Amino acid sequence: MLFLTVFYFNSNNDTTFSTKYGEQITIKLPDNSIAYLSADSSLEFTEKNWNKNRNLSLTGKAYFEVEKGKTFTVHTKKGDVVVLGTKFTVNSSKNIFEVQCFEGKVKAISKNKNEVVLSKGKAFRVYQNKSENWSFIKKNPSWLNGESSFNNAPLSEVILRLKKQYNLKFDINKIDINKRFTGTFTHDNVNIALKTVFAPMNISFKLAETNLVILTYNNE
Repeated sequence: MLFLTVFYFNSNNDTTFSTKYGEQITIKLPDNSIAYLSADSSLEFTEKNWNKNRNLSLTGKAYFEVEKGKTFTVHTKKGDVVVLGTKFTVNSSKNIFEVQCFEGKVKAISKNKNEVVLSKGKAFRVYQNKSENWSFIKKNPSWLNGESSFNNAPLSEVILRLKKQYNLKFDINKIDINKRFTGTFTHDNVNIALKTVFAPMNISFKLAETNLVILTYNNE
């Protein structure tokens, strides 16, 4: 589901789009490439001479469908992704840098100097300075269709996605956020989403009126 609310800024030829919690938008770039911006994320680029200098800065998560042309580069604090024409997802947060290729080929270069070329159905992640690779069969990101999916992802990243989707705060002092989660949570119902993630991990949750989620293991 696409939401209408969007922040748009344009100063000194720099164009910025930003989303709030639970929002996602579609952005048509000057060369007709498309960026789908996930919740609580921002994308910045310069329109001037775009066709010769297709560079963007991303904070958060986005899916790109890139028209063929000059090199198209997505810069993040955790690493860069370089392509010519393809479809791919970039996810960059405090602790993770992740790239999934849905069509064509992309080159991912992390800040710790790991470099990998991904073809269709291949994914790459850097977490705690360690590289991980895996394969997938999805045709497009599940979050475009109202779900967030994970493949052996650190629980810290899953919690971050829940925060961004539902504007939640978490008390994580009593759980291990480095454990791994494989599965999906819905964007339509916060209680179902929390149960889907934490029940299989033997974690209990309590959702307070302040949007604070307190997490504990079931045997505590």
